[in-house]
Amino acid sequence: MGLPADLLQILACPLCRQPVEEEAGGERLRCVNAKECGLRYPVREGIPVMLIEEADRACPQCGKARTWAKETLTCPGCNRSFMPR
Repeated sequence: MGLPADLLQILACPLCRQPVEEEAGGERLRCVNAKECGLRYPVREGIPVMLIEEADRACPQCGKARTWAKETLTCPGCNRSFMPR
């Protein structure tokens, strides 16, 4: 059971302001701006948590999830950083 379509239509990524889409399983929402942003936001008990601090992103270098830390995304696998705009 996913989120209602009308809710998905009004939600946007707080970092880049692009739309989000539901991932398979409905446990995460993913920013459609994958090349520049690609953040994934958790859905907890049917409620989207649209906080940048709660988001993650797959590292293009090692494939592990990056976590938000002190205004940069830092990959725990390869220590590569991504500075948001």
